[in-house]
Amino acid sequence: MDKQILAILLELQKDMTEVKTDMTEVKTDITKVKADMTEVKTDITKVKADMAEVKTDMTEVKADMAEVKTDMTEVKTDITKVKADMAEVKTDITKVKADMAEVKTDITKVNTDIQEIKETVNRIEISLTEDVISILKVQKKKTDFEVEYLNNRLTEMDKRLFHLEKRIEY
Repeated sequence: MDKQILAILLELQKDMTEVKTDMTEVKTDITKVKADMTEVKTDITKVKADMAEVKTDMTEVKADMAEVKTDMTEVKTDITKVKADMAEVKTDITKVKADMAEVKTDITKVNTDIQEIKETVNRIEISLTEDVISILKVQKKKTDFEVEYLNNRLTEMDKRLFHLEKRIEY
């Protein structure tokens, strides 16, 4: 029985050593778990900080999106104005083209009129030269006639004077 008690005690000692080893392992595991829990808490704190940062970023993104919407509205308004201006420009260009066509027609008419005037001036110059020559010829005939008439009269007068002088002398 003593042997039995000793065997039981040895076995108990062996079991206690095992329990002690197991307890040491459990303590080590608990320490590791505590360290892991601390690490998890740290990670959770970091995640919370990151989430707060993400919320802040989201708020900024929302503000930026609102600003973009406002800018887009302004751009749409500007595009509408540009379209209206372009329509006005197209209308103005159409008017300018019509005016240019009218000016072109007017220039053609003016060129035709100038050509007709040149032809008329040329005819007048030609006929004026002929008319002047004709007038000069008629004037020359008239002048020749008058000179001859005056010469005849002068000769007649000279004869009479001569006869009168002769009479007075006798």
